[in-house]
Amino acid sequence: MALPIIVILSACLFDESNAQTKSKLQVTASYVFKDKGSAVVRLAEAAARGDRQAVAKLVQQGADVNALGDLDTSVLQWAFWNQSIDGMQALLKAGADPALIDNKGMTVMHYAAAIDDPSLLQGLLDAGVSTEVRDPKGQTPLHEAIWNRREPQLRILLGAGADPNAQAITGEGMLETGSRPLHLAASLNDVKGILALLEAGADPRALNGRGRTFQSYLNTMDESIATDSFVAGKRKIEAWLVKHGVELERKP
Repeated sequence: MALPIIVILSACLFDESNAQTKSKLQVTASYVFKDKGSAVVRLAEAAARGDRQAVAKLVQQGADVNALGDLDTSVLQWAFWNQSIDGMQALLKAGADPALIDNKGMTVMHYAAAIDDPSLLQGLLDAGVSTEVRDPKGQTPLHEAIWNRREPQLRILLGAGADPNAQAITGEGMLETGSRPLHLAASLNDVKGILALLEAGADPRALNGRGRTFQSYLNTMDESIATDSFVAGKRKIEAWLVKHGVELERKP
């Protein structure tokens, strides 16, 4: 079902604190793509309503499938924010570039990994979009799914062959330079995510830019104040490591 309010033209429509779409501002294709001509506006409208035939015809007639509107919103992202899987797939078939970034440095795949509806991510993957699309920091959608604690997206991406050892090029805060998904999951105390990554082939000995393994981040949590689920999950991780011949690191 399409959102009643469409796109990400302000922080009002995408809350990065919890990766939820919100509906505070009415925005139309004619506003977002007002400087791109009527053909692009019609293309965005057709994609939003999932009209595959109209999308193909408009692109064939010369509409720019990779036009960027306000805040560098792509036509593909516009279809995404309308929750139009048919529209996204039609645009991709017509040559839309899923690696285009908006003014937040996000691709459509990174948004799909972050929001609370995994069907949009699956729709992009079904259309052949790579799991390894990178943002300017070198993060993949897998990083984004972990950051936003989206377990369904995490498992979808891993099931589609996402690289569990992908390294961020630059970073700050919890996502440090050279961080792999394991490092980020450990920084967030995401024990379920860590186990899923390990089972998918993540290297438990891998170092980030600071020369640290994921265990050094996981061990920063004081178990005396941790939840029972965290402690139980950590024990499962330790059991996995021992089984696979990985030395356990302890707090200094």
